[in-house]
Amino acid sequence: MLAHHLNTFYGDSVKAFAVHPGAVRTQMSDNVCHKGTRKMLFFLRRLLIEPEAAAKNVLFCVDNNLKNGQYKHANCIKKLPAATRKQKNIDALIETSRKLIEQFRTETKNIGEC
Repeated sequence: MLAHHLNTFYGDSVKAFAVHPGAVRTQMSDNVCHKGTRKMLFFLRRLLIEPEAAAKNVLFCVDNNLKNGQYKHANCIKKLPAATRKQKNIDALIETSRKLIEQFRTETKNIGEC
């Protein structure tokens, strides 16, 4: 939604992409100690993609010059759902993001004051 908003707001002067490369197999979960989490990761590992495949997903956005309102899913280009293109939802996302950022700033500013 943010990328769609930026592309709509700034027009041709900005090209924004929101990229989720996929569920990538990394070393981040190697040291997970919780038994339940490790069991879940054991079953999920078959769904994870290699880092090289994740990089290809990122490059796909640029190489194929995706248009505003499009996204890649599996091996095809799809149009964003209508709910993500509605201005009221975009405005709500921006407002929520601002509130969360302000809350984070306030909480992290007070960390050193304890």
